[in-house]
Amino acid sequence: MKTPDNIALTAKCLINDHREALENLRSQHQENLDDLINLAWTHHRIDQQHPVTGETLLHVLAAANCKDLAISLVKDGADLEIQDNSGIVPWFGSNPTQRALCQMHNETEKGEKLGNALLIAAKRNQDETALSLVRQGADVNFPAEGSITGPGTGITPLIAAAGLGHLDMVELLIHLGADTSFSYTEPAKHGRPETTLTAQGVAEQNKHEDIVDLLRELEQVSDIVKDTSQQ
Repeated sequence: MKTPDNIALTAKCLINDHREALENLRSQHQENLDDLINLAWTHHRIDQQHPVTGETLLHVLAAANCKDLAISLVKDGADLEIQDNSGIVPWFGSNPTQRALCQMHNETEKGEKLGNALLIAAKRNQDETALSLVRQGADVNFPAEGSITGPGTGITPLIAAAGLGHLDMVELLIHLGADTSFSYTEPAKHGRPETTLTAQGVAEQNKHEDIVDLLRELEQVSDIVKDTSQQ
């Protein structure tokens, strides 16, 4: 899990990566751009909002039709959903940059819907539904909010299926490319500390030995392949 320090460091690196392009925009005298650049560098947050307007760098770049830089910032982690003080998101508008950001927003929203639907299918052991969703573009490793039965962070369809003992679903998801090394964080509860678990760890926790054996075997095969490739 990222700590606040890690997030700040990541943001600072992103801002430095785009420093030259941002500096070049100063000469265009875009409204609030100077303030936002300075705020972002000071607070090490790419999504730092202007204290008066509530805009982010992405708002200003989108309104100024700086398409390449705006898209690059989004790919680096800039948030498409932050609203300014008028309730406007960066992708609202009709210039080419705003339309491109709107498309990215729609694709993200679609991906989240497909990913959450795949998680539900995995929990319900609906293999045909899961296969159909992946064919429609669902990310087999989509990290959803929640755990097997409640709150948590980063649960994937494979982890859910492993925790619920759905062996056939586990096999299907692995066949479709699910990564067995992914983990999720289960919050502390009933005196038990916060726990980070992989699919194998969840299966062990819930005593699904057939799934534990399968995942352990796959892990051993993966280790052999890695050792062979390094020789």
